[in-house]
Amino acid sequence: MGYGATGRILRVDLTRMHCHTEQLDEDVYRLYPGGKALAGYFMLREFVPGTDALSPDSVLVVANGLLTGAPVSTAARFTVAARSPLTGAYGESEAGGYFGPELKAAGYEAIIVTGRAAAPVYLSIRDANVEIRDAGGLWGREPEEVQTAIRAELGDSYVRVLQIGPGGENLVRYAALTNELAHFNGRTGMGAVMGSKNLKAIAVRGKSRYIRGVSDPAPVAELGKTLARRVKDHPLAWDLQSKGTTGLVDVLNAAGMLPTRNFREGVFEGAGRINWPSYEKEILSGRRTCFSCSVRCKREVRVEGRHAVNSAYGGPGVRDARRPAATAASTTCRRLPSQRALQSLRDRHDLDERDDRLRDGVLRARADRAGRHRGASSCGSATSTRCCGRSSSSAGARASVRSSPKAAAARPKRSAATRRTTRCTSRARSSRCTTRAAR
Repeated sequence: MGYGATGRILRVDLTRMHCHTEQLDEDVYRLYPGGKALAGYFMLREFVPGTDALSPDSVLVVANGLLTGAPVSTAARFTVAARSPLTGAYGESEAGGYFGPELKAAGYEAIIVTGRAAAPVYLSIRDANVEIRDAGGLWGREPEEVQTAIRAELGDSYVRVLQIGPGGENLVRYAALTNELAHFNGRTGMGAVMGSKNLKAIAVRGKSRYIRGVSDPAPVAELGKTLARRVKDHPLAWDLQSKGTTGLVDVLNAAGMLPTRNFREGVFEGAGRINWPSYEKEILSGRRTCFSCSVRCKREVRVEGRHAVNSAYGGPGVRDARRPAATAASTTCRRLPSQRALQSLRDRHDLDERDDRLRDGVLRARADRAGRHRGASSCGSATSTRCCGRSSSSAGARASVRSSPKAAAARPKRSAATRRTTRCTSRARSSRCTTRAAR
């Protein structure tokens, strides 16, 4: 295909334990040039409506962007897409790091995974050599141990590993994926979809390079150098380079957009203790970057004492906003026995579900009351027809009764003095029917 793309798609059927490669038509790739677009294309074409997100028939797509692997700053990202087990809708999540460029170097634009393995497995991709390997000894182990074991088994310390943790293994519906232990596909529960297929990890090693597949390598190389120089002068890029994404905490919090409590709120009362000044003063120790990116927005931290951070994971989570440094929830969870940590996740998830059911129940009750309230103010309802002294039968039935001679003869005659006239008055505020009798 050329032009920086191979057009090769790797299909993996875990039920049949079978892999094969397809060549994507160039016209399709021009319409859906990688990343979100290509993942969405395969999901629309492959996914059967009504399929449960965690069933063997669910489709999981890993797709590189058009420039992923190019020697250009910020061009290291890839997309993972599937039906979200958390929402039931279309789910996708992106990550940077080195996995996407390595997949491109192995010669693939995307991986499409279907089926479910009978036992835990991991996928090994080394250029054209693709294997489905046993992962029974890796299941239940920590991500750092899994990455080390896979690299040792394959005899290559530069293998890039995309994997799930205990959350994905136990189908926690918001489980993430991680590559290199420091880059995460953290949205929409893609880790649970991968876990439902008994797929522990995807390990990739490629020998090719992006620049070899373009029609004219010189302009691409020059573009990479130009961006590397300019990115240091651009205000937004400079802020990311000097502070990382932590520099956005105060801005997002002021705008009401700082994800708080699973994004149920947009303002965090402890933002001042996890913002850049606190971060830089107390725990910052270094900087990391993604493939060929001069922004270097990732941070390394050092925390001593009870909440010491394993440097392999790059940084801690938020434990308590009242502490001087926001540290160690993820580290603390990692230290706990897996069952205790997972039970904690399940308990939190159960509370969220109960909150959702309670909220939905309240909303339904309000809707029911509103419906009855509106019905009471309408003369077409049973209540209003009784209020108006009319039968609840249809207008045609009432007309036929009135026109019947027998019915007219059977009706008792009332004097004008005792005849009552009623009317239904609908008021804007109370919406109640008022009956008045005139004698």
